[in-house]
Amino acid sequence: MIKTIVLDDEWYNLEEVCALVEKTGFMKIEGKYMNPLKALEEVASLHPQVAFIDIEMPELDGLTFAERLLEINPGVMVAFITSWNQYAVQAFELNALDYVMKPIKEERFQKLVEKIRTEISRNERSSYAERVLSLYEKQDDFTSEQPSIHLTERETQVLTLLSQGLTQREIAERLYLSVSSIKKHLESIYTKFCVNNKISAVQKAREAKIL
Repeated sequence: MIKTIVLDDEWYNLEEVCALVEKTGFMKIEGKYMNPLKALEEVASLHPQVAFIDIEMPELDGLTFAERLLEINPGVMVAFITSWNQYAVQAFELNALDYVMKPIKEERFQKLVEKIRTEISRNERSSYAERVLSLYEKQDDFTSEQPSIHLTERETQVLTLLSQGLTQREIAERLYLSVSSIKKHLESIYTKFCVNNKISAVQKAREAKIL
C-alpha cells in the first residue's frame, strides 16, 4: 500500500479527500491533518510517499508546507487540492504532480490517481536500474579514481546556503533569484555529485573540499 497524508484546514474537505484516497484500493492514509505545523512534526516518522495538500491555511500556507515537506522527504509526490487557481505556477515550480481544483470531481481525481500510478511505476523501474548500476560502480571503485567535480560560482553559493539550513525559497530571496532557478541549480548540483538529496550533496561537497 502507498502511504499518504492529507492536509486541509476544513474538516469536510479533509474527509472527502481521505474517502477518495481510500477508495483507490492501493493508497492508505497514514495521517490526516487540519494543522500543517502538526503534520510537519510527524512526517519524518511517517515517511509518506504521496501528500495531498490544500493551499490556503491560517497557520502555514500549503506551498511553504510542501517545500518543507520535500526537504524532509525529497521523494514524496505532492498534489495540491485547492479552491484557488492563482498558485498553479508556484505549485509546479515545486514539481507538484498535479493541481486539482475544488469542488473535487471524482473523474478529475481519477486522473490524478493515474498520474500517481504512472509515477510509482516509473520510480520502481528507476530504482531497479540504479541498483544494477551501483553494482558496476562498486566494482569500478577499486580501479578508478573519483573524477573532480566543478561547480559554477552560483552553484557553490546555492550549496553553501543550503548547507546552512536555508530553504529553497530563502535561498532564492538571498540571491535575488526565483525558486525555479534555485531548483535548476540544485538539479545540476545533484547531477554532478550523482546524488538525489541535499544532505548527500553537502556531504559530497565537503569531501571534495568545495565547502
